This record gives sequence, C-alpha cells and structure tokens, in this order.
Amino acid sequence: MKILLSLSSAMNSDNFFRAFRSPGAELVPAYLGSYASAFDALILGGGGDVAPRLSDDAGLFCGVDRDRDDCELGLLAAFCAAKKPVLGICRGHQLINVFFGGTLIPHLGSALHTSPDADVLHQVIAGEGFVRDVYGERFTVASRHHQATDLEGVGLETVCRAPDGVKEAARHVWLPVWSVQWHPERTAGGGRLFGAFLEKFTK
Repeated sequence: MKILLSLSSAMNSDNFFRAFRSPGAELVPAYLGSYASAFDALILGGGGDVAPRLSDDAGLFCGVDRDRDDCELGLLAAFCAAKKPVLGICRGHQLINVFFGGTLIPHLGSALHTSPDADVLHQVIAGEGFVRDVYGERFTVASRHHQATDLEGVGLETVCRAPDGVKEAARHVWLPVWSVQWHPERTAGGGRLFGAFLEKFTK
C-alpha cells in the first residue's frame, strides 16, 4: 500500500516516519502535485494557514501558500471521488472542513492551543467515534495552531473537543475521511491513530 503524505517542502517528514510505521504501508512524502491515481490513501499534514479567499474569514494569517491550497484541494477532490481514505492533521483538518463547505475561526487568541516556541500539551474530550475508540474519552494532545474549524462542512461530524469547546477531530459520515486538529506524529501513541485509520479503511 502506498500512502501519499502531502507536506510543505519546508517541513520535516521524520516525525511521520517514526510515528506512522506500519507493515505493508509505504509512506511517500511529496510536495503537492496530482498523485491520486498512484496512491491508496492520503495524509494532509500541517503547515501554514488556509488562504482567506477559500474560507471567507478575515483574521491574522501566516504562512499562506495558495499553490499548496489549490493542489491539496485538487487531491482531496480526486481521493474523495475515488472513495480513497484521507487523514487530515492540523492544517489538513482545517482544509478538509473548508473543502466540504465549512468555515474557520480565523484567530483563537488562546494560549491553550499555541505557543511561539513549542507545541502546547492539553487535554481533549472525545465523544462517540474513532477518537474515543483509539484513545479513550480524555487524553493529552500536542497542539500548535491559532485557527480552528467553526461551522462543519457538509457530511462532517465533530467527534472530539478541547475543554474550551474548540473542535479537535471530525469524521465524514459517508466517505473514508478522518481529521484531527492536534499533531499525533509528535505525540506518544500517535501511531495508534494511524494504525486504526489503516485498519478501518484499507482492509
């Protein structure tokens, strides 16, 4: 099985290779492009903000890469049309929500979710769904984001929240799409999420 890991060319993929090892799964980092037909699943990694023209939100934006937005939206469209599995992480969680017509909170302004220098560790609370199945009801995540999903896109269901109500994970109700706001690749036990994703959608 070949899995496309879509990341900015400036991001390091080592954390993903350490956390997301799985027998029979080949993780291939690539900077964008139209690769859907060559891969069995897609991971949308973290990075800069989704461009405001896509989410119609006014706020503080950093690291916007419009080419990446366009290419990853194209990848999402292709993978969803083919009903191939997609896992979104941090920015990927936000982009998936925008792709399905949802909106973003442009700036949380909360120290609970971001720090200038390092990930912030905080608890989340899982409802019914894949997050609770993997981690239980309450657990600690590593976050570094100032934006978050707001109105859910069509077909998306929130399955986990932070104590302040920020939406931390979602699933699509009829497509093989999961997403999380935190960084499992930088958290102990993060590989469990990847394993559950593969087990659920690639049997």
